[in-house]
Amino acid sequence: MSCDEECWPEGDSRHVSISVFAPDALYRMTGSAACEEKGLRCSDDILIERIQRRRWPRRRMDLPVTLCPVDSASSIEGVAGRTIDISVGGACIETLRPVEGEGNPMVILRLPDGSTVVCGAATIAVEEMDDGWRYRVAFTDLTSADASRLESLTAA
Repeated sequence: MSCDEECWPEGDSRHVSISVFAPDALYRMTGSAACEEKGLRCSDDILIERIQRRRWPRRRMDLPVTLCPVDSASSIEGVAGRTIDISVGGACIETLRPVEGEGNPMVILRLPDGSTVVCGAATIAVEEMDDGWRYRVAFTDLTSADASRLESLTAA
């Protein structure tokens, strides 16, 4: 990794925290590094943390949600779950069983005021846990009215 100027005496190793801004996210690297002229050589044990870049604030909320696979129009069976957190851009959802089928699900989200948001979602990640499944989804076709409702909800 190159630097604009010499950092400290060459060959010395020090604890560093380096932030790298990439198009998809901010990455933070922490650990030891040695100075070599105008560069740093990071040790093999450096920790790399991906910090997601988000357009919308995320709020921890426990809301009822149903994930419905849409690859089979002949039988639609939703999987009930709860949100862990939510934003205008998407949500982290836990379910007791996996969503069957291929493709991305429809999301039916019940808001605290009793209204419902229904939209498509892209599945970003799926994780099997000891007591269920965790889905990270990005909303793909929110109406402007639903986006405004979610924005108000997460800003509260």
